[in-house]
Amino acid sequence: MTALWVRVPASTSNLGPGFDVLGMAVDAFLEAEWAPGDGGLQRSASGTLAEVSWAEADDLILRGLGEVGDGSLPGGRLSVRSDIPVGGGLGSSAAARIAGRVLGHLVRGEEVDRLALLGEVARAEGHPDNAAPAILGGLVAARLGPEGGVDARPLPVSTRLGWVYASGGAGLSTRAAREALPTVVDHAAAVRNAARLALLLPALADGDGPALREAMADELHVPFRLPLIAGAAEAARAGDGAGAWAVTLSGAGSGLLAATPHGVEHAVGRAMADAFRAASGTGAYRVLRPWLPGARWGAGPIRPPGPERFATSPG
Repeated sequence: MTALWVRVPASTSNLGPGFDVLGMAVDAFLEAEWAPGDGGLQRSASGTLAEVSWAEADDLILRGLGEVGDGSLPGGRLSVRSDIPVGGGLGSSAAARIAGRVLGHLVRGEEVDRLALLGEVARAEGHPDNAAPAILGGLVAARLGPEGGVDARPLPVSTRLGWVYASGGAGLSTRAAREALPTVVDHAAAVRNAARLALLLPALADGDGPALREAMADELHVPFRLPLIAGAAEAARAGDGAGAWAVTLSGAGSGLLAATPHGVEHAVGRAMADAFRAASGTGAYRVLRPWLPGARWGAGPIRPPGPERFATSPG
C-alpha cells in the first residue's frame, strides 16, 4: 500500500448567537499521514499536539481509526501535525475525529462518504457546528436530525470581513464549558438570541461589519463561559477598543474571535493578546481566513494547501 494523508481545517463555532448550530472553517490545520509498516502502529505528533500525552483510549485520532471496521488499529506509521490549539475553541477534537475516521476508511481501501462522515463525527461530538464546516468548508449552519443524520446548509460569508483569534494559552475543556451552562434560560433572552441569529446571517453574507456588533452578541452561552477564562473579558474590551466590529467566544473558548475591518486585524490581535498576557501571563493571536475546501485526503505524498482561502461572496 502507498502512504495516505488527510488534512482537516480548524473551525470556529457559535459566532455568538449560533450556539451549537453555526460554524466556519478557517485556515489552521491538522494533517495526518499513515504509511504502511511492519508490526504495530507507531505514532508521532508535532505542533500543538507535541506536548499532549494521551492514553490510547483518549486519542481521538486513534479512536477514529479503530471505530472504522472491526475496531482494530492498522500497523504502520502515523504522523500527525497540527497548528490547531487544543482546548482553544477552534475545533481540535472534531478535526482529530475526522482525521482518524478518514484514515480508517482509506487504510481499508474504502471510499469516504462525506455526508456519512459528517453524521458519524457530529454524533460523536454531540453537536455538528464544528464537524460540518471542517468537513464541508466555509460557513455552515447545521443541526443533528432526529434519525441521527445531519441537516447542513453552506452559507455565504463576505470577503469584506477580517477575522482574528486570540487566546491566553490555557485550554478550556468542552465538559467544563458545558457544565457552566444553565439548564433553563429566560424566554425573552431566547427570543433576543433568535433575532440576533436572523440578523447575523445576512450581515455575514453582506460584510455589514457595523451590524455585527449587536448581531454577534449572545445571552445563552457566552455570559456563563467568559468568566471561566482568565483575561477574556478584558481581551474582548481591548479588541473593541482597537477597532473590532464584534468580539465573542470562539466555540466554547478558551479563545476569542473578533470580526474586524480589513487593515486593523493585527492591531486588534495585539490588543487582545496584551490583555490576556496581563491577566494570565500568556497571550497570542493569529489572523484567520475562512477556508472553503473543507477536509481533503488522498494517497501519496501530502500536498500543500491550495490557494482557495477566502470566501467567494464579495458582499
